[in-house]
Amino acid sequence: YNKGPAQRAADKGKAQVLNLDSDPMEDLLQSQQKLVKELEAQREGLEKEREMMQQERENLKMEREQLKQQQQQEGQGMKDEKNVFEERLRVQKEEHEKELKQQEERNKQEMEIFRKRLEEERRKDAETANLREEIEALKLQLKQGTPIDPPATTN
Repeated sequence: YNKGPAQRAADKGKAQVLNLDSDPMEDLLQSQQKLVKELEAQREGLEKEREMMQQERENLKMEREQLKQQQQQEGQGMKDEKNVFEERLRVQKEEHEKELKQQEERNKQEMEIFRKRLEEERRKDAETANLREEIEALKLQLKQGTPIDPPATTN
């Protein structure tokens, strides 16, 4: 038996074969019932899909809220770290300025000591130069035979 294209399509459920023996009202009722079942199945599928989408939306809202809270916590953490860093920096700066002032004071004291030593050396050099001049003058007087006056004593 060789089936035609209409019968093969009907066997596969893709096409309806017109059955001349059936009641048209019965066929219409069956078609309506079949359509109602298909629509109900589609509606149930859409309801399930809608519920899944609502659940997904709720999940996304919760995830977004969690991310927002996490970002706020991270932001607060970064602010806290920044405050700690700024405090450390402020303390280090104060310590550095204190050290600089101390070093500056030590440098002033050392310069004062150096200046006093230099003045003392200059004074001694001047005294030495004066003594040399006196010695040269005395030597000259000795060579010339001039009597030498005793040096004046200062008390």
